[in-house]
Amino acid sequence: GERCLTFHELDPETLVALQGIDAMAELGLEDLEIWIYDSQDGDSIYGFKQSVKILDGGYGYDPVLIVPPETMDPDTIESENEKVHSITSVVTPERMWEGVFQFPTSYYEKFPSVFGTRRNYNNQGYHTYHNGLDLYGSTKTEVMAPARGRVVFADTLTIHGMMIYINHGWGIFTGYAHLSQIFVSPGDIVEPGQVIGMVGGTGRVTGPHLHWEAWVGGVPVNAIEWTERVFP
Repeated sequence: GERCLTFHELDPETLVALQGIDAMAELGLEDLEIWIYDSQDGDSIYGFKQSVKILDGGYGYDPVLIVPPETMDPDTIESENEKVHSITSVVTPERMWEGVFQFPTSYYEKFPSVFGTRRNYNNQGYHTYHNGLDLYGSTKTEVMAPARGRVVFADTLTIHGMMIYINHGWGIFTGYAHLSQIFVSPGDIVEPGQVIGMVGGTGRVTGPHLHWEAWVGGVPVNAIEWTERVFP
């Protein structure tokens, strides 16, 4: 589509690019194009184009959620979305994670809400979707880093509440919303299993829980997939 892939060296003979697909992307065919240019004179050496089929993700619908009206203000939503996208659209060259990601809490057998489900806040209609994975917990539940990374945001937002974002490199980020406590600061390097905060009920919530996000190439993706297989 309109996105430009960023390639990284996996080994001396292999380049890889990771890119998420929006959960509400239009179904059908999108063109994937790769062009290789001479680094000296800029001449095109090779071009490749192929249609990629975007399929229905099979996402369901959450029940209507009644939330504080101030968290539904359009200007607030737009401003916060811009803030989050400015954080998660950065691509840094160092790959900091290895292997599969760990779940960020000890409660991951069942989930109150999963990624991609369509959302209806305050009976305004199903116009958006859940861009994270919700995990059960209370203010006594620890939140842990799922993989090695660098903290790039640790502050309070209107909708996300007390929030942490970790940059894992190569355009991969994870986010932790609605916290009651934050134990890290921007610039901190965190390791898998390190406690970074406590579950809470801050921001746009109906009760205490952890909202866990994963971002790939500036697009939210299903974090569960990162706990099940190694990327790339």
